[in-house]
Amino acid sequence: MRSVNSVIFVVVFVASILPIQANESDPMDQKSNDSLQLIRVFVAEKEKNDALVVCYARDEANSPWRQEIAPMPAKIGRDGLGDPDALAERFVKLPFGEWDLGFVFGTASEPPKGVTIPYRQVTDVDYWIDESFSPLYNHWVSGPEPSDSHEKLAAYPIRYELSLVMLCNVHPTLPEKGSAIFLHVWLNPDHPTGGCVALDRENVIKILRWLKSNKRPRIRTELGSPE
Repeated sequence: MRSVNSVIFVVVFVASILPIQANESDPMDQKSNDSLQLIRVFVAEKEKNDALVVCYARDEANSPWRQEIAPMPAKIGRDGLGDPDALAERFVKLPFGEWDLGFVFGTASEPPKGVTIPYRQVTDVDYWIDESFSPLYNHWVSGPEPSDSHEKLAAYPIRYELSLVMLCNVHPTLPEKGSAIFLHVWLNPDHPTGGCVALDRENVIKILRWLKSNKRPRIRTELGSPE
């Protein structure tokens, strides 16, 4: 493990998760029975990196889901979907699962008009730690460049022009179980990701404008096709 003693000043930015109760009566409520917004990422074949993203909402916890944003093409990790228990940090797969959503970050000083999810601007001293056994693993840090392995967020101006944090592998953060998993702008329709969900810029903006923090939005990755 690399030492972090050389880091003089580090600010750690962590988003919290809400506890979710399971509801086995409805397959769409596997974990999200108190959520009123749900992004579903459908992948037809486990080893493929093409996906469809569909957004659903409902008025209250026990009411039926309705589709609010029609299927949008997306790209995921180069090697498709992976079981979280079998993943390692350097795998290029999007994990199966369902998670709360965190904050939005991007290169502009402010988010696009109409986006109300908390937003943070990327600067030249912002990093995401991907050193699996670091105490800062899967955290955003700001300050002098860390000695731990990391992504420099400003080095990806297209992908991270707009990005939404998926709260995957937090509370607790486990070694080797994934870091820096986001929904972000794609490079192009043919370019898979390193394990994130990527869409056309306009569709990312559409999703971000639709999301509301008070509706406890979540995201789910799964095999299959939209109903």
